[in-house]
Formats: sequence, structure tokens, C-alpha cells
Amino acid sequence: MVSELRADGIGFRYRDVPVLRDVSIALGRGETVGLIGPNGAGKTTLLKILAGLLSPGAGEVSLGGAPLPDLHENQRARLLAYLPQGAPAHWPLSVERVVELGRIPHRAWWQPLAEADQAAVDKALAATDAERLRGRIVTTLSGGERARVLLARVFATEPGFILADEPVASLDPFHQLQVMDTLRAHACANGGVLVVMHDLNLAARYCDRLVALDRGQLVCEGPPREVLEDPALAAAYSVRIDVVEEGDGLWVRYR
Repeated sequence: MVSELRADGIGFRYRDVPVLRDVSIALGRGETVGLIGPNGAGKTTLLKILAGLLSPGAGEVSLGGAPLPDLHENQRARLLAYLPQGAPAHWPLSVERVVELGRIPHRAWWQPLAEADQAAVDKALAATDAERLRGRIVTTLSGGERARVLLARVFATEPGFILADEPVASLDPFHQLQVMDTLRAHACANGGVLVVMHDLNLAARYCDRLVALDRGQLVCEGPPREVLEDPALAAAYSVRIDVVEEGDGLWVRYR
């Protein structure tokens, strides 16, 4: 079983502009890690590099100790799933068909869905509260509905690691909590989740560890309270951050 996704010394430039500088991060099974930081910090770029969609200018990404580029694309797709921010839907496919696309790494393109494939699709639709959308055409959905369907496609793949870029950004409060519960459950079932978040309260509630970027550099990482109270994070956001303990959780106030 592949136990870790890891990036060491990652550097990246868009043309001549440095976007990431010497960033190292690891994601193990059983943990939910929040990637936080202000707009333009490099979070999405780092996620794309970890997913193998961008090649770093410096450093290396490895999955289970093997360099990510050395893995066959099907093997990589079975182990690692990427959910982009605000992904559009271009083709008028049914929701069920879109979610079925998550099973492509598990079968040849000409093979029909096996019983295990259909079970994975049904489970993914249920986990994201998208069962009632099954027969709808994906291009007719609202932004929040589409976000849940695309997350269902990720879950249908049954990957070890999930990389999610702001998966709750377009969702109402109920579905924000449901999606985070589902991602957390995936990690607790021996998966690994790295999720880009702007809501620091959700990050404090659901993440085992936080990693903060600012201007392309890692500025702090560790348990949520430790990171949220780090002066470097407040400096990155240019706000004052107060962390209070209420009930069984942490709450963040910033001004």
C-alpha cells in the first residue's frame, strides 16, 4: 500500500515570476491536511504539481517513494485524484455518466461497468448527496450541484489520496459541512486528503494539520491551533487572528 505523497524542495516559475520557492510537504494516509494562505500564495500551483499536472522547475514529487513521473498514468490515477477549483462541465452528459468516468482507471475503455464499478458510483453519489441528480444533465446544474457531482466522480475512483482545491467554495452551509465530513471520512478510512481552504473555521474543525503558504513560501505548518496562532499567518493575511476554544472545537475570528 502506498503510504505517502511527498514533495521536496519544490520551485516553480510562471515565465520569469517565481510562484513557489523551496516548498516541501508530505501527506500520509489517515490525515486531512489543510493548505491555507492568501490569494496568490501558490496553493493551486502546488496542488497541480502534486497531482502531476505541472512539472516543477526544482525539486521532486514522489508517491510511495517512487518519482511521480515514473508511474504509469493509470496507476497514478488509481492512487491519486485531483479536484480542481470551479471545474466547468462542457459536455451534456448525465450526472451518472460523469461520475462513471471516475472508474476509467479501473477498466479498459471498451469494457462495460462491472458490479464493483456500479457499487462505487452509487456509493459516491450517496456520499455527496447527489443521488437525486443522477438523471440530470450536468450542464443544467447549479454551480453547487456541479461541484458535488465532480466530487462524486473523485470518490468513485476510490483513490488513496485526494487533492481538492477549494471544494466547498460554491456550496451552501449544509453541503459545505457534508463535503468536509465526507473528505474527513475518507482520511479516517486510511486515505489521505490535502484540501485548499479559505475558511479558517472549517480548517480548524476538520484538519489534523495545516500548511500555510505566503508568496510562494511555506511560512508555518503544524496542528491547527499552533498554525492559527502563529504570527507569520496573521502577517500573511494582513489581519489580526484570534483563536478561541468553544465547546469541543476551535473558532477563529479575524479583523
